[in-house]
Amino acid sequence: MPPSTGQPSSRSSSRPIHIVYLLDDQSPTPPLAQSHTCARVSTVAFRRRPSTGESPSETSTKLDAPLEPREANPAERMTPRVFIVRHGETEWSLSGKHTGRTDIPLTANGEKRILATGRALVGDDRLIVPRKLAHVYVSPRKRAQRTFELLNLAHAGELPWKRHGDTPSHGLECGAGVEVTEDIREWDYGAYEGITSPEIRKTRKDQGYQGTWDIWRDGCPGGESPEQITQRLDRLIAEIREKWHKPVIGRKEAGNGDVLIVAHGHILRAFAMRWVGKTLQDGPTFLLDTGGVGTLSYEHENIEEPAIILGGGFVVDIPEHGVQQAQ
Repeated sequence: MPPSTGQPSSRSSSRPIHIVYLLDDQSPTPPLAQSHTCARVSTVAFRRRPSTGESPSETSTKLDAPLEPREANPAERMTPRVFIVRHGETEWSLSGKHTGRTDIPLTANGEKRILATGRALVGDDRLIVPRKLAHVYVSPRKRAQRTFELLNLAHAGELPWKRHGDTPSHGLECGAGVEVTEDIREWDYGAYEGITSPEIRKTRKDQGYQGTWDIWRDGCPGGESPEQITQRLDRLIAEIREKWHKPVIGRKEAGNGDVLIVAHGHILRAFAMRWVGKTLQDGPTFLLDTGGVGTLSYEHENIEEPAIILGGGFVVDIPEHGVQQAQ
């Protein structure tokens, strides 16, 4: 999928999107949380024990202050998430060509950037915790499969495809099952496969089409319509919620429920819209760069309140003796 170059379309909203903010102890309540009327916003503040001379209402930000014991926020540990990862850079993504069914590899730079993403975001104290993954869905296209291979995850069993290259031997152990599914392959661009957005606009103008082309509304001639995309994504979302999330959501010691999806730009943006119940025609416009990572979950530990996490904090347990040694 190419970078988004079209004009934004006018879209209405009939159902609010739930937005979850995870804030550290220095972060003020965002303006959106104070004034937004179309979304319910939850904030989670992490506080430290006030130091000597501070009033009880003040929060110490000194690193040498002992940590105040607190009850863990259930949303931090017991609300399952879906991580959506777009494949790394390809020659066609660089040039802006629509890449649906065409199977092309990552560039050398694309592989390097995915390796860096894996080191930065995968780990016991990172965004994606391998031991918390219950299942992995991967597109049938090799650019997505190669991206998974480079994500700093060491899969214990055989992958459901022949590996597309060498992988680092120091990946973190992941016991989740890995499944290839057509439901998360890229949008079939039909007649627009392999051409850029400016070329599509010129072609449509020559064919007598009026207005700006919007894939979310118009689909692709000879390819897939928004309704067809919605059908297959809704099927996958229903499976994730029923099979992986319902058994664990809101329960302590219920096991792992995070899901990882490695796929493509347009289909993952559509997945995010359908996750929160938005139609592709009316939902908000999202962007997802090559190698980009997004996070979806639920608000209030309620599977009926799907949410998009705009920003999440990294929660790390700091042993008390480690803090004392730092003093």
